[in-house]
Amino acid sequence: MAEIKLKKREEMDPAYCWDLSSLFGSDEEFEKTEQEFAKKIEAFRAKQGTMKESAEALYDVLSGLDDISRVFSSLYVYASQKYHQDMGNQKYQGYAGKMDSMMAVLADASSFVEPEILELDEETVTEFEKAYEPLRLYDRILKENFRKKEHILSPEMEAVLAKAGEISRHFRTQTSDSSRSRMKRKIRFH
Repeated sequence: MAEIKLKKREEMDPAYCWDLSSLFGSDEEFEKTEQEFAKKIEAFRAKQGTMKESAEALYDVLSGLDDISRVFSSLYVYASQKYHQDMGNQKYQGYAGKMDSMMAVLADASSFVEPEILELDEETVTEFEKAYEPLRLYDRILKENFRKKEHILSPEMEAVLAKAGEISRHFRTQTSDSSRSRMKRKIRFH
């Protein structure tokens, strides 16, 4: 019986590989965007407490959250796909790990949004939408927040919950790493 040798990714015909160039043209571009993204998160965090000031301020927070969410999605998908191309590649393991941590940072930085929306009353939001037409883009989101008002915590509690996500992800990663180590030992000894 002939032995089948699996090709490494770099030996494969590119037609059969994921094309991630629509996300980032290179690892360097990904890394640069990731560094800039950390600054964007902190700039977004600084908007906390501004949503009640005006319709424009509310729109600025909601559109800012859209923007950083879009960038994060691209970063996350690129890191995840690179990692899954070769799970033994430490560089891409690092990318995936950073994005898992960044997800918790983003959740923490944006944890104020829903509670602050709910500090506004529905009438004020309706008036804001009438006064500033671009805000109407977020009408459905705003109404959905008011609908689930009784299930949303205070800004402080939402922040605690967001930070708990990082602890949970860290625990799962550690558990997965030790499970893999145990499996390797079992395979070695059996």
